[in-house]
Amino acid sequence: MQRLIHEWKCYPLGKNYDTIVSNLDNNETLKEYTRNKNYFRKNDKTKTIIYKTEILCPLKPENRIPVLLLFSNPHPKSIITGMFLSPERAVNRFWFSMKDAKMFALTNHDTIRKNDFPETIRDIFLNLEYVSPFAFYFYPFFSFPSRDPEELRSIFEEYFTSHMINEARENLLKFIKRKSIHHLICFGKQAFQYISGAEKNDLTGYTEKVKREGFIHYVWHGANFYLTLPTSQGGCKAIERIKSLKRVKDEIQKRSKRRL
Repeated sequence: MQRLIHEWKCYPLGKNYDTIVSNLDNNETLKEYTRNKNYFRKNDKTKTIIYKTEILCPLKPENRIPVLLLFSNPHPKSIITGMFLSPERAVNRFWFSMKDAKMFALTNHDTIRKNDFPETIRDIFLNLEYVSPFAFYFYPFFSFPSRDPEELRSIFEEYFTSHMINEARENLLKFIKRKSIHHLICFGKQAFQYISGAEKNDLTGYTEKVKREGFIHYVWHGANFYLTLPTSQGGCKAIERIKSLKRVKDEIQKRSKRRL
């Protein structure tokens, strides 16, 4: 099943190759990923890097509302483990927030445990073995992993702004058009910023607005984006994260009824 959520990508780096490879070689937080050829390879002749990323599409979406869960980029640990938001020391609070917000219910699990990763949780979401009006797609805006999304800018330098941002937008648009997805829940302000065109300062303190209003809404090529609170702590309490997701859930269902 692991191959179903993994995908190989290639960056032709050209004149940026030496600098970027050097940055990657010196990045200690990525060494478990970049020093393993099962996940990362570089080619000095073609000046390219090939790397493994993650994406999860339900195998049979059934008669549910397709909803894309948009993350800034993968965590290297998740790719190595084999499932989005896999635990390092403890189960990521994302899973509890989604469950407590009634985004989904697990019929055979009273809670989510660390040893449920990767196989059990991965298979549940691949096979839609959860109760929900939604079919969830897991998708990273930037396909290259890092522990912090902002780290990509320092690793890829000029290539980040000249290539990666536009490519990420184009790939996302193609994906949601192909899958007929009209609702995206965005968990990272970086991805929302690059999609909406908001300058970085425009999102300063955005979590306070989300706490007040439930989410920040933006329409992009006919698709509804809902910026909610981050999966990490981010100065947010669990109850605030759950409240936001409940508001998003209600809004998606309301807008979906209008489309019928």
